[in-house]
Amino acid sequence: MLAPFILGLSVVACNAVVGWNDLTLKNAPPTDDDDDETDAGTTSGTVPKPKDASAGACDLTKPFGAPVTLPGPITSSKHEAGATLTANELTIFFQRTTGFDGGAILTAKRGSTADAFGEPTVVENLSTSGALYAPSIDGDGLTLFYGDFVQSDRTQLFFVHRDTPGSAFSAPLAVAKLASAFEDTNPFVTRDGAALFFTSRRGGTGAEAGTKRQIWQSELDAFGEYAKPKQVTELVSTAEEASVAVTPDRLTIYFGSSRAGGLGNMDIWTAHRAKDGDPWKDIQVVPNVNTPDTDFPSWISPDGCRLYLSSAGNSPGDMKVATRP
Repeated sequence: MLAPFILGLSVVACNAVVGWNDLTLKNAPPTDDDDDETDAGTTSGTVPKPKDASAGACDLTKPFGAPVTLPGPITSSKHEAGATLTANELTIFFQRTTGFDGGAILTAKRGSTADAFGEPTVVENLSTSGALYAPSIDGDGLTLFYGDFVQSDRTQLFFVHRDTPGSAFSAPLAVAKLASAFEDTNPFVTRDGAALFFTSRRGGTGAEAGTKRQIWQSELDAFGEYAKPKQVTELVSTAEEASVAVTPDRLTIYFGSSRAGGLGNMDIWTAHRAKDGDPWKDIQVVPNVNTPDTDFPSWISPDGCRLYLSSAGNSPGDMKVATRP
């Protein structure tokens, strides 16, 4: 899981920037806990596993089925997008707006993956900008990344942390080393927190600089800092790329792209590699999940069976899930 706090970042609170010292990287094994709930037969402080989301619950060689809109009050007449979940899929965070621009980040819970999520609540104290984008939670549900509108036409990456799943998040921290003069948004943190993917308009030269959103990646170094990011060049196209979702083994990536060969304005594509660190290959559009409108991924379940995505046209966008048989 991601270290509770990351060296080299700056605290942002009450419009002041304060140095953050004496922070350490804690290496902990992954856990699926995301609640304080218990039931009979479990040890206090542990969470029962979802009964219908066990590893190997689907055929990974099969394509996803058609997406279905997430039921319950997390779907409304407003625009919802960017679903990100804790590893056991019992807690969701997402963006809700009155249009396509950033708004509030909300969270909701459910008892099992067969249930609808309950009434969502706003995640407090993230920012006062009123324009937050694309949350991404790490595997233990303790560290939440998101984009925040910091000035005209520019968003920057921030994160908040909490010590336990039931406690409040800390004051926002800017991921300072990843900041640029261009738009940085759509973060995706890997389950263990070791890598942070995001999209940025910083790529390109000359007249194209700052115009095309592309995929970038940063690794957590030995000092607990996200290092200077590198562009994922093998996924670059002449079009624009959107949010990403990466499997826990980092061998499969899903991403939104407006490149030729899709069905609509933006579609969900995928790429694979044999081992972590290799270039992404076998880039292709994901079957069954796209529409003639705008579609992009936000999260993939740890077992690879469920792809959470957002779909929007002229009407408000909805969060959906596509499931493998």
